[in-house]
Amino acid sequence: LRPGRFYVTKDQRLILASEVGVVDVPPADVQWKGRLRPGKMLLVDFSEGRLIDDTELKMRYATKKPYAEYLAKHSLELATRLGPDMNEQQLVEELLEDEVPEG
Repeated sequence: LRPGRFYVTKDQRLILASEVGVVDVPPADVQWKGRLRPGKMLLVDFSEGRLIDDTELKMRYATKKPYAEYLAKHSLELATRLGPDMNEQQLVEELLEDEVPEG
């Protein structure tokens, strides 16, 4: 995927395209410009009338539920599951057997 390139104009327009120059915008009208990189998000919140960047958007959802608590409770260290007679391949097979019901 190509990164999106965008301009935010001084009159609060967002212009987003895969290439710069799809729409001619005089440089004097550009408030700021950026690039939407892979894995990044950009939200136009029409109810608030503003642009929400990747960091704020992800923090909004990351703090909504106790994900850190969930990970601490349900994560396991693979190294603690390796016994003296078990290698990584055997551990993966054992974990998959625990997760996939037969039949």
